[in-house]
Amino acid sequence: MTITTYLASLLCGFSVFSGLILAATQIHRREARIFGWLLISAVIVLQLQHAWLFATETLPFGKLYIALLYLIAPSFYLFVRGQFAPVSKQHSFIPLLHLLPLIFAWLLPEHIAMPLAFLLGGAYLIWLVCVFLTIREQEQGESSFSREVILLISALALGLGVFVLGLSIPLLGTPLFHTLYAIGIGGIVFLVHWSLLWNPNLPDEVNEAVQQAYVKSTLQQVDNESKLAMLERLMNDDRIYQQPDLKLAGLAKQLDLSAHQLSELINTHRGVHFSRFLRNYRVDAAKTVLIAKPSLSVLDVGLQVGFSSQSAFYEAFRDITGTTPAKYRKINL
Repeated sequence: MTITTYLASLLCGFSVFSGLILAATQIHRREARIFGWLLISAVIVLQLQHAWLFATETLPFGKLYIALLYLIAPSFYLFVRGQFAPVSKQHSFIPLLHLLPLIFAWLLPEHIAMPLAFLLGGAYLIWLVCVFLTIREQEQGESSFSREVILLISALALGLGVFVLGLSIPLLGTPLFHTLYAIGIGGIVFLVHWSLLWNPNLPDEVNEAVQQAYVKSTLQQVDNESKLAMLERLMNDDRIYQQPDLKLAGLAKQLDLSAHQLSELINTHRGVHFSRFLRNYRVDAAKTVLIAKPSLSVLDVGLQVGFSSQSAFYEAFRDITGTTPAKYRKINL
């Protein structure tokens, strides 16, 4: 077994277990659940077929393999649209039209069906790039995504590489194609996990950005100044930010607003997304506690102001202040 094949086998195993974890922890909205599980299942079965191929030099269920190639791109599109985009008013059967190209896997010869699957995947990749550019334009200089953006660009680059790979099957040969394709899939799954480790709130932040980019203003009938004053009282007087499980929907309910309205209110009048808004309050409070209570451990400070873990506290504090809590305390005491 060559080094590349060994790496591909490792990434196949990683993709299988990692996919199950992602499906259990990251698929929240009802509109996305079916297609999210469909996507994860397709990736898992595809990587299991790769692993079998590397072990036995035989690819089982060749037609099924090609069908999975046609399934991944549209199921990913439908999952992302359901997870982040506003709820569609289209008839429920409309999304299923994206799955119609699956018939090509059974009707066309392999040397035509496989490149065509990657051509269709390239179309969905272009759509994803357009969504990404729309989010970045909506951000208007917001820097909280900077590292995640690098990872997303890396994932897009891997996706582009997979697209080119699929069109190069005649030049590469089938064995090398399968090896590189398995590595590409595993690399994308790895980058998704890395992004979530860096910022566990990333899905919520992206969701807010997409809503702001695509949804018309929801504040026409809202007394913005009154709601902002209520929000400030909750944050400054009641210190509601100290609740580690505080979510956008829960806070919006206390203000008698929808989650979309509160998200737009904060984004429009404070220039940040809710997650960043909340972290700013927690970090400001932490800076005060670090100096006022020097005997309190850094972890206890983070938990006291609302962070759920030491890593989340360190990450947010470093992102906002440019230093760690321990260094900040040492400098200012």
